[in-house]
Amino acid sequence: MGYRTLTVGIVGMLCLGAAAPVAEASDAVNTVTVAPQAAVAKDGTVTVSGTYRCSPDLSQGTVVSSSLTTGDETSSIGSSVPAVCDGEEHSWSSSGRPFTPVADGPVTVQASLVHLEWSSGSLIPMPDLVARGSQNTTLTAAS
Repeated sequence: MGYRTLTVGIVGMLCLGAAAPVAEASDAVNTVTVAPQAAVAKDGTVTVSGTYRCSPDLSQGTVVSSSLTTGDETSSIGSSVPAVCDGEEHSWSSSGRPFTPVADGPVTVQASLVHLEWSSGSLIPMPDLVARGSQNTTLTAAS
């Protein structure tokens, strides 16, 4: 795994729980949603999905990160997904094994649209949480 991919994944996971300004509901340019259904494979891999839209002003360094909550446990799902920011709606999907194994049933999936700002001389990008979505979701066995 490359340094930049690892950094994006870590920063994305940190942003999911960060208390940061989030896009206003009236800011329809930057949005992220979570689908009401998700799948869990026999090996425990969970696949979640949804849609996003982001402003062309965020054209580089924007990702969708996701996590899953069951009970008191929250785990990231896969790595952050690069976003295409052109003002149009796009689909996103992420797969991964949560830290805590999950089974069929109700869960909550959170998704964040995060823009990573690389400032001059910085080795680590500064995250800007531009939109967040959450959905009570039903995990079903993947076929």
